[in-house]
Amino acid sequence: MRLLTASLFSACLLVIPYAANAQQGATPSPGGDAFPSRPIRIVVTNSPGGNPDILMRTLAPKMTDDLGKSVVVENRPGGSGIIATEYVAKSPSDGYTLLVGDPGPLAINPWIFSKLPYQALKSFDSVSALVVLPYVLVVRKDLPAATLQDFIKAAKARPAQVSYGSSGTASIHHLFMEIFSTSADVKLLHIPYKGASDVAAALLAGSIDAGFIGLSASLDPIKTGRMRALAYSRPRRAAVLPDVPSIAEQGFPGFDISVALGLLTPAGTPRATINRLNASVVKAMRERDVMERLTGLGMELVASTPEQYDDIIKADYERYRRAVQAANLKMD
Repeated sequence: MRLLTASLFSACLLVIPYAANAQQGATPSPGGDAFPSRPIRIVVTNSPGGNPDILMRTLAPKMTDDLGKSVVVENRPGGSGIIATEYVAKSPSDGYTLLVGDPGPLAINPWIFSKLPYQALKSFDSVSALVVLPYVLVVRKDLPAATLQDFIKAAKARPAQVSYGSSGTASIHHLFMEIFSTSADVKLLHIPYKGASDVAAALLAGSIDAGFIGLSASLDPIKTGRMRALAYSRPRRAAVLPDVPSIAEQGFPGFDISVALGLLTPAGTPRATINRLNASVVKAMRERDVMERLTGLGMELVASTPEQYDDIIKADYERYRRAVQAANLKMD
């Protein structure tokens, strides 16, 4: 099962004519004021230090230089991303309050919560996709499984006994493993934790057998032998882990799971404002130091038109619907 279509992404930055031709400098707003005329806030649903936070704190200074007004990052974690997402959804549609979009609030929450204070497909206008975050299927270092097929055989020999950790029920990590276990026709034991760092700690301590860990977080423990990498989540191997085969090349053609992060504004934002923001973020992502920093953390840089990011969100919305329903998940 594919979560992200390969044609929508590439491992290098996509430079699009739309963004390149967008107006530079201040953009007149319908009211006559130039945009931007005051600081812009970018709201992140996660705590400081996570990939979305690092991403935006890398881009914000570049956007500040380009736009001529401060671009500040504001963390509003908690509530499965609902707190931050609701805040931006109910902010004025003027381009001064933005949201870092990710599949949790946009494509998973709608299927596990009966009521939400926002509409995932209607409360926001897209600006651009930003990066794709790949994952690695890792196991504790002493697990007697040298390959992905070894892991599958062990899981089939002991149904619902081989354990894996996630950052909580219905989290990305949980659904990724549900998708994989469905594809591999195995039953695994789910152990939910409070966060991804807790899953990594449990793996290092040998308390659980396996887990899907973000590439950036898993690089050091893999290279130092404290975890063993069985498979990469994207179709092609990662340049930083050339010896780790993809899931796709180990018996699951087309398997491709990752997380796309993008930038959103409240619905109804003037198109000229969206165009200006799109041009600024694409320009920031072309900077060599930005590319080196983000790719060094295992992120795949992308840029898109607003319409392309719309398509990504809609595709995730349907794919996670199937994953949530297959796992019979519900939070309320």
